[in-house]
Amino acid sequence: MTALRPVLLGDVGGTNARLALYADGRLAPVTHFGVAEHPDPIALIRRFLADAAPGACPSQAVFAAAGPLADDQRSVRLTNSPWHLDADETERALGIDRVRLVNDFAAIAWALTRPAALDLLQIGPGTPIPGAPCTVVGPGTGLGVAHLIIVDGRPVVLATEGGHATMPAGDAEESAILDRVRARHGHVSGERVLAGDGLVNLHDAVTTLAGHSPHARTPETITAHAAQGCADCTRTLEVFFSLLGGFAGNLALTLEARGGVFIAGGIVPKLADRLLASPFRARFEAKGRHRDRQRLVPTYLIRRTDCAFDGLIALSEQ
Repeated sequence: MTALRPVLLGDVGGTNARLALYADGRLAPVTHFGVAEHPDPIALIRRFLADAAPGACPSQAVFAAAGPLADDQRSVRLTNSPWHLDADETERALGIDRVRLVNDFAAIAWALTRPAALDLLQIGPGTPIPGAPCTVVGPGTGLGVAHLIIVDGRPVVLATEGGHATMPAGDAEESAILDRVRARHGHVSGERVLAGDGLVNLHDAVTTLAGHSPHARTPETITAHAAQGCADCTRTLEVFFSLLGGFAGNLALTLEARGGVFIAGGIVPKLADRLLASPFRARFEAKGRHRDRQRLVPTYLIRRTDCAFDGLIALSEQ
């Protein structure tokens, strides 16, 4: 009996790429790569296959990519990387029968159809309504947003560029902070303050408004200094979670996401304790006359950082 050829699954972001093989209902270990260490996606895939499956050619591949897909859904330019991923080119170069592309947060939204694998931590009150719309939002190199809805009993995922929507302020302090960011960058999107570089932008604004000199130039430094008791970095994280709560609350209102709002991405799972102690949930609920209804919407942290692969598996089996 001939063994089934494996399926190649990949989650390609602006900083990191993750690849794995899926066969016989089992996902092999996920291998992590730095995007900047490879000239293009095909070179990376060739290296992975040479190590993970020498002599074997996957029957199909499904890639999640951090960027908007072209209208024909066959190519994508990553938002925070010079990489261009093209399905037709990848099929020809690697001899794969079928290559499919999906937005990276669309893959995470698909993963919501397999919630048992996501290692969820609920933040605050709320009970999900089965079959109601769900939203996933995630700060990482960029800010991803996608939605899951049920149509005629079948899941449908809506990929969006919601992370580039204008970031609103919830109070006078946040207005002053966003004004500082706007003076430097012009339009202030959610991604401008709720992503890796966005955390640095917030730190610059928070410390300057406090009359201090910015001293942390990377997200890792900001979180490390906060852990050591730095007041400016601690305040930066508090503002970050407050803005994230307001942004996530707006998404919940827009979609009527009574199935839940799920936080993913590379930043927040490392800061779960700070998230729980932060103003995130209070700002999520602070919607004026709609506060009581907003309290009914549950919010969750997806602690599993490779959760996109559950969505890719779901897509590969369609």
